[in-house]
Amino acid sequence: MGTTPDPSRSMLSEGAKPPSMEKHEFSVIGRPLPKIDAWAKVTGETKYADDLFLPRMAYGKILRSPHPHALIRRIDTTRARALPGVYAVITGWDLPRVKFGILPVSQDEEALCTEKVRMVGDAVAAVAAADEETAARACELIDVEYEPLASLMSIEESLGHPEVRIHEYGDGPNVHKNVSLQFGDVEAAFSRADLSSTRRSPPGARTVS
Repeated sequence: MGTTPDPSRSMLSEGAKPPSMEKHEFSVIGRPLPKIDAWAKVTGETKYADDLFLPRMAYGKILRSPHPHALIRRIDTTRARALPGVYAVITGWDLPRVKFGILPVSQDEEALCTEKVRMVGDAVAAVAAADEETAARACELIDVEYEPLASLMSIEESLGHPEVRIHEYGDGPNVHKNVSLQFGDVEAAFSRADLSSTRRSPPGARTVS
């Protein structure tokens, strides 16, 4: 089966600029710029967080959920606290019950989950210890009793199973918030655009048109 060549693809492969870039002269876009930290990085001189050592420094580790969706029935930190070299072990119940979020419509996050986890990797407890190995071992000694719940792995599954509530509120079954933002004359902007596309970004999170 033959295919029709994509003119824009062949044009870009030859090093030509896209039509939209030919209309403008940019001072930054489309021009090579030297990275000011490139030399330090390629020579190994750059100091990263893992390279820093300070007097009396403690090491932290986070215990994370192995379940995509589950209730937290019990957290027992007794064994972890008793481990020599452990300075502190905390759960969400040790923190102020203040929820937060990136947007005003999503002020439902906790630094450490207290009652429910909603993804693999949700933070459940934190440990501070004298060294990294002790902190990691302390995390292994924290006993968490989970009650696994049904997992929804896509937008379609979430909308199709309203009986499985990821959050206990929202504008609809598993719809946190319906938000529509438009600025200026949208149709006129589309008519002048060199390219128009509809995509989902990132997969499973939201639809961008």
